[in-house]
Amino acid sequence: MKKTQFLDYIIDCLSPFGSITSRAMFGGYGLYNEGVIFAVIIKDELYFKATKETEEFFKSKGSNKFTYQGKNGIVSMNYWKVDPDLLEDQDSLKEWFNVAIGCKNNTI
Repeated sequence: MKKTQFLDYIIDCLSPFGSITSRAMFGGYGLYNEGVIFAVIIKDELYFKATKETEEFFKSKGSNKFTYQGKNGIVSMNYWKVDPDLLEDQDSLKEWFNVAIGCKNNTI
């Protein structure tokens, strides 16, 4: 799937829950609600933002943190992978979205 196709698909899935915009960043996209980042798309994978207070929610759902190979080893960011099957379950997706946008007032 082309980057813009996946991005459009994700925005379409999330649009019932609020106004979603995107910006290209780091070879992927940042997703924003009311101008504040709450998710990223990297290599056709969606990751929702978490804080120390909400990361347990994502862990309990079997999600994994976004990681990449940095110069000095593995780097992890507090963004948690959204299982593709979740995109078809509007109730669960809304729950995850609400947790992620609750984090949007915190820094990346």
